[in-house]
Amino acid sequence: MRHTRFVIGVVVTVLLLHGPGLAEERHAIELLLGGALNASTALAIDQEGESDIEIVADYATKPFEFPVYYTLRLASLRARGAWELQFIHHKIHLENTTEEVERFEITDGFNILTVNRAFPAGPVDLRAGAGIVITHADSRIRGLSTSGGGILDTGYELGGPVLLAGAGRRFRLSERWIGTLETQVTLGWANVSVANGKAGTTNVALHIMFGVGYTW
Repeated sequence: MRHTRFVIGVVVTVLLLHGPGLAEERHAIELLLGGALNASTALAIDQEGESDIEIVADYATKPFEFPVYYTLRLASLRARGAWELQFIHHKIHLENTTEEVERFEITDGFNILTVNRAFPAGPVDLRAGAGIVITHADSRIRGLSTSGGGILDTGYELGGPVLLAGAGRRFRLSERWIGTLETQVTLGWANVSVANGKAGTTNVALHIMFGVGYTW
């Protein structure tokens, strides 16, 4: 907990630093790395012919384990704000597994696709967005593993809606290149397939991101 507060404190301090901003109208493509801290939320599993399983799930993101956590974003930058199309490759691993729930993870991933509106507020940009969660779950419940299914039998499914809010700062590195440091909070809902049934979960996550972008 002390380490978490230190990381969040560093991010907030950097976000509040003044520096050269982006005044002219441009487009940008950005790649960000980082990670996420996940709140404990409910996980409910319904399998045909079995009693329901309900647990309070503790999720970990493990951002640097393959497949890695990352964010891609296209933005139309204006002096009064920006419109953004954003994709977060988020991941959740169930940490407190049980005898019945041997493995539950959405790591290929808990993908968050949103349309965002960002606007300047002093030294930072505030943003809000909404979209959908695209999931790829892997699990082993009561000795049975998931296999295939979803969109074109790829394992990917439309999980549910997601909301996003955040604060960040873009700063100039050169004529074309920019740096980005920001935090975002996401609230997403997902229903995913498990063997002979479905699982439903909510994910509340604090994302800490840093990266670079190219403008034109």
